[in-house]
Amino acid sequence: LRAFDVLAHRHGSIKFAAMVASDAIPGYPDTNCPTVVVYKSDELLGQFIGARSAGLPKREEDDRGRQDEADSDEQQLELEDDARGVETALSRVVDFSEPEAVSKACSDER
Repeated sequence: LRAFDVLAHRHGSIKFAAMVASDAIPGYPDTNCPTVVVYKSDELLGQFIGARSAGLPKREEDDRGRQDEADSDEQQLELEDDARGVETALSRVVDFSEPEAVSKACSDER
């Protein structure tokens, strides 16, 4: 998801990883995507299952196919809003100023 790309660029000391959910867990429901699992060292800090839990509005789930399209000004504003929403949700368990935090995002992008 593009909002996570924005955060990865913004917070270079935090590692973001993504995988196709159905490759990790066969039959993983699309409604659970994205699933974000946050670790620091080997400790599980939190899990966010589904777009709303991860701070994303419903449209992010519906717009996966638009990722390769050229961004309009409106799409760019939506992307920035999405990134802020994700950052706010994850900030419950991630201190974005700490370089050791690791976030693994599992999404069912096709």
